Amino acid sequence: MADSKPTANTHTTGSKYKKYSTLIILVVSFLLLILGMLALNFISTNRFATLTQELDVSSHQGAITQQLSKNLLDINLYVDTALNQQDNTQSTQSPSPVQNPKQTIDSQSTDLAEQSINNLDTGDIVPLSDLPQIALYKIESIQEQRDDFEHALKAFKQGGEVTLTSGETVTLTAETNPDAVKALEEMQEIWTPYLGLLDNFIAETKQGYIDKQTSDYLVDYTRLYNLALLTEANNLSSALNQQASKQTQIQIYILIVGVITAFILFFMIVFGSLRQLLQGDEKLAIARQQATDILRTVNDGLFLINKDLVIDSEYSNQLEPILGTKNIAGRKLTDILNNKINDKELETTNTFVDQLYSNWVVEDLIKELNPLQTISYNYVENDTPVQKYLDFDFSRVNKGDEIDRVLVSVRDVTAAKILQDKLEKEQAQNNRQFEMISNILSMDHVLLGEFIDNTAHRIEQINETLKNTAGNTSALHQKANSIYRHIHGLKGEASALRFTAYIDLSEAIEQQTQALLTNHNLAGDDFLPLAVHLDELMSLHQFVIELNERLHLVPTSSTHNTKSTKPITISQRNSTAYDDELKKPPQEHKPTINTQEQSQSNGSNAYFEQFAQDIATRQHKQVTLDYQWQDEGLNKQDANRLKEISIQLLRNAIVHGIELPDEREQIGKSPVGQLTLNLQREANGKYQLICRDDGRGIPYDKLKQSAINAGHITAEQAQSMTKNDILQLLFLPMVSTAEQVSEDAGKGVGMDIVKHEIQALGGKLTISSQINDHTQFSIKIDR
Repeated sequence: MADSKPTANTHTTGSKYKKYSTLIILVVSFLLLILGMLALNFISTNRFATLTQELDVSSHQGAITQQLSKNLLDINLYVDTALNQQDNTQSTQSPSPVQNPKQTIDSQSTDLAEQSINNLDTGDIVPLSDLPQIALYKIESIQEQRDDFEHALKAFKQGGEVTLTSGETVTLTAETNPDAVKALEEMQEIWTPYLGLLDNFIAETKQGYIDKQTSDYLVDYTRLYNLALLTEANNLSSALNQQASKQTQIQIYILIVGVITAFILFFMIVFGSLRQLLQGDEKLAIARQQATDILRTVNDGLFLINKDLVIDSEYSNQLEPILGTKNIAGRKLTDILNNKINDKELETTNTFVDQLYSNWVVEDLIKELNPLQTISYNYVENDTPVQKYLDFDFSRVNKGDEIDRVLVSVRDVTAAKILQDKLEKEQAQNNRQFEMISNILSMDHVLLGEFIDNTAHRIEQINETLKNTAGNTSALHQKANSIYRHIHGLKGEASALRFTAYIDLSEAIEQQTQALLTNHNLAGDDFLPLAVHLDELMSLHQFVIELNERLHLVPTSSTHNTKSTKPITISQRNSTAYDDELKKPPQEHKPTINTQEQSQSNGSNAYFEQFAQDIATRQHKQVTLDYQWQDEGLNKQDANRLKEISIQLLRNAIVHGIELPDEREQIGKSPVGQLTLNLQREANGKYQLICRDDGRGIPYDKLKQSAINAGHITAEQAQSMTKNDILQLLFLPMVSTAEQVSEDAGKGVGMDIVKHEIQALGGKLTISSQINDHTQFSIKIDR
């Protein structure tokens, strides 16, 4: 049984090819014929090119014989003229008994020529110095023409390269054409004695003279055999021309036969294909009707996509109503889903389909990574926003061993999703309430009371801010920034108390608010989504208040009066001072309440220690906290403000200041970071809050870059900033040196909260920082 399936597949494949065997044979024959004709044409073209080059060389040989003859005749005339001049000179001069025979030769000849002439016995000797300059050029030409002719003749007989006068190099093969070989032999027979005479002549010229007898012999031979030599060169060219003509004629005959055969094969292929296509169309029409009936009646959206996610022309009738889009054939699935699902899901869909088309990926495993399972699908229909929940399923369509298409089915699961969300929301609310009850019962009651009052105050402030109307974009951004500060402070206090439900809701509000801050076209309606999360936050806090009242854990206050605050000042003592960012008083006011002393016995010690360790654990760091908190004499509101400042400074110290254990050890530090948080009352009645860490210090370059990215300064302005200017950037909104956004850092709002709280206290801030040593914030308030 295991072998039956492969056998069936093999049989099916074999039957398919057998059905088209005749057509395949015709097509292959046609292609082979075309390839053969192309190959013949290529070979013939190369041969014609070779013959053309050989004809050029043979013509060049004939030209050399004529040039050589002319140069030899001219040299002979120059020799005769020189001898006549010598005779005339001797007849007009009187003999001198002391005259040296060497003085009969021109004084401009070389020493070698004089020596050679003196050793000769004959008088028909002409020194080269007696010849005109043009004669010397012709002698050089005779040497070159002799070499060219000899080299080309050998190349024709044995093969080799020949350089023409144009500079072109021609490669010749040994000639096999009988007529051409005969012409070459005749040419060689004439050339051999001619070559000997030329060599004698050239040898004399190299000795600096020309013998009249040698020149006469060479001229006589040239007159006798020049025409015969030229005739044989022409015979060689004629033989090569005849060979080229024969090959051209043969190629024409072959091409005619090939073209006729190609037309016959082509018509056989066309008519054979048409016959088989007509038979296939009939079967295809039946199958198409069956597929159409299925697509018309199925309730799901069914369609096929290719590797580029392009939708095929056929799809089920329900697909367009489900997707809310018409005429989707030929469009990319990602184009239809664009702006209807989020960008991350859209990008993942491309990758997912690519994996489906990979033969190395198991389909059952990759289906678990389907990014379009129960997704939110949003579009506009008739000017009305529509939200659906759709579930996509992808299945491969194989053709043999290859993946041909992907079948996609999509179902509208909106009703099921709404029901599921409702159940999950109720379950989550129950879980939060249970967790809240557990946390409240185990919490310090004083801290709980402070948290309830502070949170109620923050919610009230956020609600009032949302109610305020703001005209321009700048005012709307200030409104969003105020909400951001309140919610970030709430999240910090909830994080210290491990109120997860508050943290989650605060994170959601922070994300929406941050989107508002980065919106350059901010409008009042953009704040509406915040009301949904604020309502959830108010419901959660109301539950905590009611639970506290039922359990009678701690009394709380919800009455808030306001009192003006004075601006804070900042001094410098062995550190960098800042006053520009902190000199403006905030718009918010603190409540007036009865003075109540708060002490360490209220649980602040455990509160900050737990908060620091929780952050260090999330950041994979180790810290110890040296803690003192002397808030006797401070009213409750001021103590809470100092606590809020301490929360933000502690978080920044751990996240931005303290290094990872490995980094600390590499620079010679203990793997455990040291934190100091001291609130002390001085003898003059003033209070000083110090938060110090032994970490990496303030990174000035990162601080400037973050301010540039946030749009507070330009790169040109950053280059001219002093350390004092740079440190002022700490207190600007959206400025953070964290590399990643997390629950603890990266929002760029913590130091903005510190600034506003110090303003409310009328405090004075001093900052000291040294790279890889420490960072210290010191705040003094007068109470």
